[in-house]
This record gives sequence, C-alpha cells and structure tokens, in this order.
Amino acid sequence: MKQGAMLINTSRSGLVDTKALVECLKSEKLRGAALDVMDNDTLASLISMPNTIVTSHRAFLTEEALKTIAESIVQSFLNLFLMNKKLMQ
Repeated sequence: MKQGAMLINTSRSGLVDTKALVECLKSEKLRGAALDVMDNDTLASLISMPNTIVTSHRAFLTEEALKTIAESIVQSFLNLFLMNKKLMQ
C-alpha cells in the first residue's frame, strides 16, 4: 500500500494481518484504519490508537441471516432428537 493510505475492512478479520496493521499505524505508514472485524489478540491495541475506528460487526443481523441461523439450530436439535430416538430403540 502507498504511504499514508487508509485501510477499511468490513469483510473478515483473517484478510488483515492485524499485528502488521498495528505496526503500520504506529509507524504512520498507514494514515488510519476503520474496522468492524478484527482478531481479539490486537483489539486493545487497535482501540487505543487515535487513527483507528473500531465498530462491532453486524452482518449477521439481517432477517435472512437470523432465519438461516434459527433453521440451522432447529435442524440440529431435530437431528439430535432423531439420533437419540434411534439409539433408544
């Protein structure tokens, strides 16, 4: 990246080497960063930096995503129930 660039990541934490990000921010190679996904290992360092914005990730909080999560949970319980029922016969 060019000197003084800003990094914005709203996809996945694994796409960014957060330890390298902290070093780039400290050395001012990067002018700033905006993240809503990050590794917990470097969260405290990132939050304390004045040139970094950290927000919570809300991609899962859609009607479609919550419906999919609920359906998956119900299906897992049904599978468990059916498996236990077969074992008891």
